Amino acid sequence: MSPESELQSIVIVSFCCTRPEKPGKLKRASGMRIVSVNDGFGLDIQLAERSGGDWVLNSEPRVVMPLASCIQQSSWGLPMVAPEVILFFKATLYVGTKNHLRPRDEADFVALLPLITDEQRAWLRQTVLRVYVGEHPWVGRL
Repeated sequence: MSPESELQSIVIVSFCCTRPEKPGKLKRASGMRIVSVNDGFGLDIQLAERSGGDWVLNSEPRVVMPLASCIQQSSWGLPMVAPEVILFFKATLYVGTKNHLRPRDEADFVALLPLITDEQRAWLRQTVLRVYVGEHPWVGRL
């Protein structure tokens, strides 16, 4: 059986409290569904695939990570997506559009960079280099 035939969906949900760029209806963009309202609260739902115990972060070129490594425990005791996974999506999302590397993505990168380990930095550097065409501005800072 090929890995593609074993793919199953997983859903990662996050709540945010930031000013939405465009309040409005449910939209579909690169595997994400984004719901935002005028008061600044939003709900992001990441639609992703998994194959066995791996989260398929990118289909071509294929980037996978064990699901157990992608989900960590927050200081509040809630499950959260690992910071290097969040930064991977922010680094590679919306490439070729005006929304690529938004100011809030850069702010998240700057905030999370001191918190990730050398191993997490190395993983992020390698995966961004595999997926991103051209020179990504974050790679040299990792």
